[in-house]
Amino acid sequence: GVKWYDNTVGVITNSPPYPWHMDNLRNYPRFQRNDNGREGFKYSSLGDEYSLTPQWTGSGLLGLPGDYTSPSRFVKAATLLSLAPTPATTSDAIVQVFHHMNAADIPFGIVETGPLDQTGFNWWTMVKDLGRGCVYYRSYTDLSVKRLCLDNIPDVKSA
Repeated sequence: GVKWYDNTVGVITNSPPYPWHMDNLRNYPRFQRNDNGREGFKYSSLGDEYSLTPQWTGSGLLGLPGDYTSPSRFVKAATLLSLAPTPATTSDAIVQVFHHMNAADIPFGIVETGPLDQTGFNWWTMVKDLGRGCVYYRSYTDLSVKRLCLDNIPDVKSA
């Protein structure tokens, strides 16, 4: 049956169940926007101390899962959502959501599922703007974002 949860993290899932994902987030407590506090690799040799500082920006997200499993996609989405700045406008929010969705996008041919080795991939991505009554979407074969505003569609009365 259907179960409803108070979604405090802002990410949805179909499997494993939401409480499992919330427990799993406990395994990733240290993600941050910046590289502060990343001291790098420290070691000593022949009585001298050495420290190799990180060479790359983004080390605050070191260890962020990147595979296409449901748990990894959930952790990545929850992390991006928690670290992202609050958008200034609704339009900024829509752009930000599409960028977050890119992180969970599965390209064609990468993942095979089911007993017939069918290829699983993201056929489309959709963002709803409930305030404006619009849906923004893009398909696998056309990455340009389209908008469909439902407030312009007349109500259909049943006869």
